[in-house]
Amino acid sequence: MTDKEYVKDILRDMLNHYYDNIGEKSKYTGDIITPKMISRVTERYLELGGKLTREECETNREGHEEVWMLR
Repeated sequence: MTDKEYVKDILRDMLNHYYDNIGEKSKYTGDIITPKMISRVTERYLELGGKLTREECETNREGHEEVWMLR
């Protein structure tokens, strides 16, 4: 694994944690997770070659909702 791949994996883990815990204290930095924080980490993740893919998930009986997944 290259350094770039290693950093990208850490950023992906951070983003998954951030998306699930917005408004709470980050286990990585100790700061409160904000949308701006997520935006900055997402930007760096994409710069390193990370991918966001759109997937559909069922939200209720009437329809579906699209969500972005980190790859």
